[in-house]
Amino acid sequence: ISEGDKTAKEGLLLWAKTKVGEVSKGSVVVNNFHTSWQDGLAFNCLIQAYRPDLVQYQKLNPKSKVENLNHAFDLAEKHLGIPKLLDAADMV
Repeated sequence: ISEGDKTAKEGLLLWAKTKVGEVSKGSVVVNNFHTSWQDGLAFNCLIQAYRPDLVQYQKLNPKSKVENLNHAFDLAEKHLGIPKLLDAADMV
C-alpha cells in the first residue's frame, strides 16, 4: 500500500480497509475507526489475514458483537502477543 501524502491515521485506515476487504471479499467494510469495528468482524478478519489457522470470520455471527470482539482480542493476546487493551463491552 502506498501511503503517499496521507497521514499515519489515514494510512493505517487504508491498510485496514485493504486487508479486511481481501479476507472478507468485500463483505466486511471498514470506513472508520469507530463503527466499522463494533461487531468484531473486522478485528477477526485482520487476524485471519495473517493467521488463517486461527479464525474463519465467516463462521462468526455479526449479531454476537461482544463474543466476536472477545474472540479476536483473546486470539491476539494468546497467539500474537498483542496485549488486550480494549474491552469488548466498551466497544458496543
